[in-house]
Amino acid sequence: RFIMKENAFVPEDRIESFVKGFSAGFKMDFITAIPILMPQAENAIRVMAETCGAVVYKTNTDGSEECLSLESILKLPEVVDCLEEDLLFNLRVFYTSEYGIGLRNNNAHGLLGDGQLQSDISIAAWWFTLRLCCMFSNRCLKHRLEKIKSEEHNSNPTAN
Repeated sequence: RFIMKENAFVPEDRIESFVKGFSAGFKMDFITAIPILMPQAENAIRVMAETCGAVVYKTNTDGSEECLSLESILKLPEVVDCLEEDLLFNLRVFYTSEYGIGLRNNNAHGLLGDGQLQSDISIAAWWFTLRLCCMFSNRCLKHRLEKIKSEEHNSNPTAN
């Protein structure tokens, strides 16, 4: 829970869903974890894209609004300019790519049986999603910065 709070990736109204998904994964229950986390990760990416200035909906000729696909969002110029190339590549591999794992797409379309949900592919996507949350966590960022400062202090002979 402490990783999810004050997190640039996890929308505040979705913290409980992320916590439940990660808790299930820590118990090796990916049949529960993946269906919870994949839609939450997609929503988090949509929110992040909007923060980057992207429009994640399109208006149809009849005036109705439609969500852009996750793959389309990852190709928007605002998103490409805002996020690192490696991160975009991994988002595609784990969530949308037909050449990678594409777990979000396969989960959303009901293409995964119990065995596939409980496989190494699910574990990898679960860990990647946890890594995303850690990358954007204020608490984790503060810890990394403190560690860097401590290492710099210890390696600087004039500081001792």
